Amino acid sequence: MTDRIFEPPGARIGIQKGMRISIFVAALCALFLLSVVDAPVVTAKRAKKDKREKVEREARPYLYFTPDTLGDFRSKLKREPFASRWGRLIGVANDFAARPLSDKKVVGGDRARPAEGLIEVLSLAYAVTGEKRYGERAKAETWALLAQDAWHEPKSWNKGAELPTAECSMACARFYDWCNDLLNEEDRKYFRERALELGLKPYLASIEQYRPARTDLWVDNYVTNWCGVCHGGGGLLGLALYDELPEAKKAADYAWKYLPEFLDHVILEDGAGHEGVMYWRYGVAYAFMFVTAWEHVMGEELPFETSERFTGYWDVYMHGPDQTYANFNDMNEDTFSGLWSENPKQWEGGPSGALNALFESRCEDGDPLLLWAADNGGGGAFNNGISPDWFLWRRDTGPAGEKPEMQRNVLFRGAGHAILSSDKLWLAYNGGWISDKSHANNDLGTFVLVSDGERFIHDPGYNKNETSQHSTITIDGESQPKASQAKFKGFFEGKKFAWFMSDLGECYGGKTRRAERSVIMVDGKYVVILDDIETTGTDDIDLRFQSKLPIKTTDTGAVLTGKTGKLHVVVAEPAVKVATGDTSGAVKHVSLRAENPGSDTTFVTVLFPGAEPRVDWKVKGGKGTLTVNGDKHEFSNTSAGWVPTKIDGEKVPKPEAPEDRVIK
Repeated sequence: MTDRIFEPPGARIGIQKGMRISIFVAALCALFLLSVVDAPVVTAKRAKKDKREKVEREARPYLYFTPDTLGDFRSKLKREPFASRWGRLIGVANDFAARPLSDKKVVGGDRARPAEGLIEVLSLAYAVTGEKRYGERAKAETWALLAQDAWHEPKSWNKGAELPTAECSMACARFYDWCNDLLNEEDRKYFRERALELGLKPYLASIEQYRPARTDLWVDNYVTNWCGVCHGGGGLLGLALYDELPEAKKAADYAWKYLPEFLDHVILEDGAGHEGVMYWRYGVAYAFMFVTAWEHVMGEELPFETSERFTGYWDVYMHGPDQTYANFNDMNEDTFSGLWSENPKQWEGGPSGALNALFESRCEDGDPLLLWAADNGGGGAFNNGISPDWFLWRRDTGPAGEKPEMQRNVLFRGAGHAILSSDKLWLAYNGGWISDKSHANNDLGTFVLVSDGERFIHDPGYNKNETSQHSTITIDGESQPKASQAKFKGFFEGKKFAWFMSDLGECYGGKTRRAERSVIMVDGKYVVILDDIETTGTDDIDLRFQSKLPIKTTDTGAVLTGKTGKLHVVVAEPAVKVATGDTSGAVKHVSLRAENPGSDTTFVTVLFPGAEPRVDWKVKGGKGTLTVNGDKHEFSNTSAGWVPTKIDGEKVPKPEAPEDRVIK
């Protein structure tokens, strides 16, 4: 199976720039940003199980609100924080209404996503305001989609529905629900015929015909974003036509069968995902576009509570102090960079505003961190940062307060992502799983590092899959194999340090007897990394660090020079041969190999911001002592390899796999 099935949003997205915002709306937004209060982090609680009632489907709209509840929805939009953002949406709608029709195709022409963004914004603007120019322009765009020859392009590995099919289906479903009163019977007949041919038939064929024939693997691949996107789009189109076509009912019922399973698998323990933030948000957003509509229409509930998994926290915590994500698992570094509330031209900047609004609304007593993310995070590239879903999902309560104080050190057990942080440093680490079912990099043991708000250790980004392209250990120049699983053997937060121990022993295709990486942040000022490697014979062990900054090699490592200062990479043990090279684009690497290589090698590395540190490593009787300036750190060589025992005089507990949730 080719990896093309996991094509990312970014592969067909060119981030669009610019949006006209009236002075009035900008002023309202400024007032909104000033109206904040302090709010401490509190534990999210299970949502109350209020009994849902089915809605009547005889009158439109019905997917997310009904004619009876539309008045309440309009009233909500007059209050903050909704009013300011609604003013922005109307500004976007005015721009979209004046935009001429494109002659691009869906297949091979990148038409689907721009059309979806335009149709959603204009359709919601029409539903709320009743201004026909919005609805008529949305209709023109919808009819242009319906006039296409196809919304999918059959391939050897995927013959039915694909991402553009889902995107067009989602847009058309919302138009049909929100602008239905603009249509006459002839229009509705045409819509049904074309929606059936272009959207529903390919979706049903994927499930009923092609998946049994071993293609269209997304149907029940609960890791890939394709599963959430394709079922979400096809399912919502089915729900919009539920009583008008038997195929539509079947499509919606299928989506409700598959999407709860998908969400249960991609929202892992502690709420993180295997496929990285970008793909996770893409698949989960589409899944909930359908699920929230189904819950509203059918009166049913998702069979698990997102709040019990702290869903949304991962999206917030992985966004670094440099307003850039820990871009693990095939994601470019600039994806979702920035913060929308600080710069609305960064349309996607920061955590997902819409998804975090949804997750916050599913917490019994709310959640100040998720509410902050909802009100400050970005929207989509094709709705100019103003997601219609934010208005649908955001709880009717006042503006969020200031960003709550977050935990310094956290572990997301399901995905294997750890964060150690202080006022000065922020380190995010990938110690999870290399997916063989979706987008992934062969990069277990890698990390990114920010010092004083500047990134010094980088991930090279999308389609940079090889282990040698990441900040980890490479053996024999080969990449870690797919389906490799790392494990955390310890995670501990002391008074003077934070530490975790990551077992990479099963991540090198049988080439290692032991591969342990211990990462210690000392007093929030510098980082110690101890790599304890024993191979089955080879001595080709390469320790690499990746950076976009200028690199100057030294006898013991390298110096990375940024705008805010320097980061010294100092290998205290063993003596090393140092080399540099190009990784990809602006990213270069430092390669460190033992001067006297062997099959049993321990690298003791210090990452120290600022002035060059005095570093020394001594071993005596199975005990190792690392000194960094005046700090003394003690290690012991055990049957499990080298483990820290004291950090600057403070005892370190024996390694123990973290079973309890760290995030609170």
